[in-house]
Amino acid sequence: MVEHVADGPLGAQRLIVELLRADAIHQPPALGDHAPHRRHSIHRHPPVAPGNEAKPPPGALSDTAPVGNLADDTAVAGADGRYTAELSPDWEIWGPNGGYVASTALRAAAAHATFDRPATFGCHYLSVAHFDTVDLEVRTLRQAKRAESIAVSMTQAGTPILEALVWMVRDGDGVLHDNAVMPEVAHHETLPEVRDLLPADTPLLFPFWGNFESKPLVWYEDPMARPAGDDACRSLILLDTVGWPAATRAHSPDLPWMAPNLDFAAQFHRADPAAEWLLADGVAPVAADGLIGYTSRIWTDQGTLLASGSGQLLCRPVKA
Repeated sequence: MVEHVADGPLGAQRLIVELLRADAIHQPPALGDHAPHRRHSIHRHPPVAPGNEAKPPPGALSDTAPVGNLADDTAVAGADGRYTAELSPDWEIWGPNGGYVASTALRAAAAHATFDRPATFGCHYLSVAHFDTVDLEVRTLRQAKRAESIAVSMTQAGTPILEALVWMVRDGDGVLHDNAVMPEVAHHETLPEVRDLLPADTPLLFPFWGNFESKPLVWYEDPMARPAGDDACRSLILLDTVGWPAATRAHSPDLPWMAPNLDFAAQFHRADPAAEWLLADGVAPVAADGLIGYTSRIWTDQGTLLASGSGQLLCRPVKA
């Protein structure tokens, strides 16, 4: 992951992450494949002569390893308001990443919905899930001509995991303006990859971070031809994830705390499935009384604001 930290005391509390080629975590089956193409390899270093390859320890940032496939790993199966999904350990960070779990709920809502476009998503995280099957009960609360309100309940072996509310809408005409200003940061093409900045044996702290800055093996012939809600999952994961990194930029790296989300909300302003790179801008201006509030925004290369989010984190001591 490539980072640009805004100027300010202690590095300030803004984390700007330049990442996520659209195809890097969203791969279709290659032509001729008879099974889902679930994983692909990260290109970790330039080619070298056979026999001269470096041998970093397993799990190092420079290691070549399989990474998750967002399309497959958030896929749901079922119908008539009852779905199941398999949570993949490729998205582990203090358990399943919250944005990843939320994305699975969004996929269930999209599978159930009459309309294709996610407009808003909000959820409460109730329990930490295991990397196993989850059940999703989806129901329509209200449907109008252009919008549908949907509730999603995720459970695992009877334990409540997440409750979500989603608005799905149909595109239409309305007031039109765009005064959003993208943060002034270096373009991703001018920045080195993090594995080039750190020693080769730097460990990958969580499998989750291995899902970023990968080099794809296959491409989408038509990036617009994705399942409903699928492209929005890219923004959803980033909007959820950047709160803690933004807050910790103001502190030393050996904090005795972790801070999972209590809640999370996202607003999807527009879609751009063809955008290869997304810029995630997270700000956590206040941490007090065991709580950390944050806001986040997702931009394209061209400075288009795709989505906004916010959440509240609850500080918990790190277990020894």
